[in-house]
Amino acid sequence: MKKILVPIDGSVLSQKAVIESQKMAEAFKADLIFLSVASGSTPPEKENANKVIKEGLEMQEYVSKFKSNAQMYLEDARNSVSDFTGEVETVLLYGDPAERIEDYLDEHEIDMIVMGSHGIGVSMLQQLLIGSVTSKILKFATQPVLIVK
Repeated sequence: MKKILVPIDGSVLSQKAVIESQKMAEAFKADLIFLSVASGSTPPEKENANKVIKEGLEMQEYVSKFKSNAQMYLEDARNSVSDFTGEVETVLLYGDPAERIEDYLDEHEIDMIVMGSHGIGVSMLQQLLIGSVTSKILKFATQPVLIVK
């Protein structure tokens, strides 16, 4: 095992996935790739996006805010594994999270995926199930997927 992909969205479960991915990477002497996708589903407590839109913020500036959040998640993840001795790469993409993660998996050699069971903003009922992005990645990925709860 050489590369572990960790999609992150700022949720508590993606933060747990970062911690678990470090354990896996250390055990297998693998490198970590933290990937964040800036999209309209960026967690609201990190971004007051709806208020910003209502105040008439231009779309380019709106998109920039989501990218800033995604970059912050990547920096937080990197800081969380500061004692990790392997390589750590961060990747920032924009678009639909599941589609962009699938594209990344198609274009890169990834040996394992570690991700949270769901992101922020889901209802209590949805928390009983696997989130939509996680579900799509499970269906698409040919790599082993570790789901963190």
